[in-house]
Amino acid sequence: MITNMVSKESLQKIRQDIEEYKGQKICVKANVGRNKCEYKEGILDSTYSNVFTVIDSNLSNVSSYSYQDLLTNNLELTLPNGESIAGYDYSVICHSRF
Repeated sequence: MITNMVSKESLQKIRQDIEEYKGQKICVKANVGRNKCEYKEGILDSTYSNVFTVIDSNLSNVSSYSYQDLLTNNLELTLPNGESIAGYDYSVICHSRF
């Protein structure tokens, strides 16, 4: 039986990559299921061990997202100019175990 697991080090690397954009305006595209996506624009506020937070453009709502959502392509982060912030390939980061 093969089990794919994401190492703790991989998630820490993603967190470090995301931290570089703290305080900057970003665009979030979140896959919410059944071919539906939610788009938000806001400021990357904080990074925690398992999630990061984005304050929307009105400074009224805070949303939190998991680093694992980036790995599974359920979440895309870009800068307002369209440049991708985090593009991770789940198959490369996962480690197979028998």
